[in-house]
Amino acid sequence: MQTTGQGILDRAMRVIRLDLPAYRDIELDKKATAEAAIVVGVVALATAIGSLRGDD
Repeated sequence: MQTTGQGILDRAMRVIRLDLPAYRDIELDKKATAEAAIVVGVVALATAIGSLRGDD
């Protein structure tokens, strides 16, 4: 299975859709931790950028 680029997005979309085989794929994939770290980093960056806007 592809682990970068479109692979991360595809896997994330499968998880969002609650595709049960996706969870098994992630459980068995030893590289999934790196993908998870990338997703967490992107979400943290997006949150930081969103908070700069300020809601006054």
